Amino acid sequence: MDNDHVLGASLERIPEDLPKLVHLNILHCRKIVISIIEDLGRRKPNLGIGFAPTDYFGCFQLE
Repeated sequence: MDNDHVLGASLERIPEDLPKLVHLNILHCRKIVISIIEDLGRRKPNLGIGFAPTDYFGCFQLE
């Protein structure tokens, strides 16, 4: 089941609002643009992000 109600704008505040968050599972949030996920990974490098762009599943942690 996909969740199309979660948009990228809500992720931009995670580093400031959720500093202790270490894993974010957005596997079924298809409306989030990949550049927002990459930016979040750069701004919060200790955050593991599980995501699924429309063409593949992935999990990454940017260095």
